[in-house]
Amino acid sequence: HTLPRSDEEAQPQTLHDAAMLRAGDLAETHPGLVLAPAEAYLRPPAGYLAEVRNPEMEALNARYAASPKFHCPEARALILEDAVVFDAGTVMTREGDLIADTFNIGNRRVVNRVERRGEGRAALSLPVNIPRIPGTALLCKKIGSSNYAHYLLEMLPRIPLARAAMAEGFDHLKLILPDPPGALSAVITQSLEALGVRAQVMRTGTDFVGRFERLIVPYALSHHPHWIHPAAIRAIEAMAPQATSQRRLFISRQDASKRRLINEDEVFARLQAVFPDMERVFCARLDFAEQQELFAEARDVVAVMGASFCNLVFAPRHGRVVCLGPGQFTDLFFRNLAAQKELDYLEVRGTPATDRPHAAFSLSDRMINATIAFLKEDRPG
Repeated sequence: HTLPRSDEEAQPQTLHDAAMLRAGDLAETHPGLVLAPAEAYLRPPAGYLAEVRNPEMEALNARYAASPKFHCPEARALILEDAVVFDAGTVMTREGDLIADTFNIGNRRVVNRVERRGEGRAALSLPVNIPRIPGTALLCKKIGSSNYAHYLLEMLPRIPLARAAMAEGFDHLKLILPDPPGALSAVITQSLEALGVRAQVMRTGTDFVGRFERLIVPYALSHHPHWIHPAAIRAIEAMAPQATSQRRLFISRQDASKRRLINEDEVFARLQAVFPDMERVFCARLDFAEQQELFAEARDVVAVMGASFCNLVFAPRHGRVVCLGPGQFTDLFFRNLAAQKELDYLEVRGTPATDRPHAAFSLSDRMINATIAFLKEDRPG
């Protein structure tokens, strides 16, 4: 069900002075669920080639090399009574505290409602009369979850993990999900069908405000862009269909407005000359099942970093992946995914057209040749 959007101008507002607390701070005073035990995974050294220096990425590479084993905490969910959910998934407890795990104070989507007021405190404006929604709801929404990658790897795992953790009653839950425009809306529907979800679905926009009789708030399943809990990866990996062949894929971003590869046609032509079976794919033109099937058969993947790259979660383990991106963009999201999938991973950073992090970029002959050489390397066994 898509909920009607609230008419903010017609509702009187009230100002709240709130403490900003971590979900873990509330765990001792509120009931909860264990979604996944603490777990460690290896982050093996990854190849990194760059045409321009990025000191931040260099520091992160050094940190990875110094501590290749990463320890994820126990993933849990708070169970709150009479809690308010607003905007992109921010939660206010009955006591009037904001759960910091559910929002980013610097994000423009919450800055109109939330204003930082000193260390650990904030002021927020909410309607005086907030509709009360009976029953129990599972929060599957946060800032950024209207993006395919964040939905697939950070929000969708909450559903199978919560279902496994609850002895009974899951099918009677309400699922609070984003209500994005465009193709992602259909993807959400298709992914829920693939999981066999029978619970009531609430699609809520960024202007939503609701008070829930009982609210389940998962936390410690991910900390973007630094880590994702292995249990979350396995929960989505289990949705992959059985592969019937092996394919080499080049994932295009020609349709995107950010991080486009300027000389993509040249790069793909060079790759295809060496690997004639390499296919150029536009994931945004495919439905959810088609993307699952495509990546389930992926032997090698060359991709411009973007949301479609998260489909690696469906790929077979021990494949080979090249991630292409602009030199000044600092991100570890896909490297973490590749590590957990035990993929042989190379990151190639090209020359950006501007100094903006998401700028279009190009690859030199040296970088194209390095990509080809990496894909041609002998594989163990």
